[in-house]
Amino acid sequence: MNGIFNCMKKFNQKLLYVEDHDAIRNSMSRLMGNVLFENPIDTAENGLEGLELFKENRYNLIITDIAMPKMNGVEMSKKIREINKDIPIIFLTGFNEEYINDIEFINNSYLLTKPLNLELLVEKIKGISHI
Repeated sequence: MNGIFNCMKKFNQKLLYVEDHDAIRNSMSRLMGNVLFENPIDTAENGLEGLELFKENRYNLIITDIAMPKMNGVEMSKKIREINKDIPIIFLTGFNEEYINDIEFINNSYLLTKPLNLELLVEKIKGISHI
């Protein structure tokens, strides 16, 4: 595994990870749970499910895909902002320009493109976490 992960202290945040592709959601949540985060990671397969989990739990960080069925990541994030204006949200996308302008208006949000660069994700989480 790359050097950035070898000596790294795990993040102590409670994470909600929202991704509609089963294989990506399972592998990323397993990787992040084993390597990056101390706390168990909650996952959702679409924005509607993610919003419901958010309403029921306390999270420090949300990582979400954008294009998903039932409710996309931007719509979910706007609804989350009605509840919590400050929670950091990292959007992951295969670069779908139709959502870029919407994301710019969501405070405390960040955009990373797929395929995901894990080192960049770690650096973004460090910046958010002030580690």
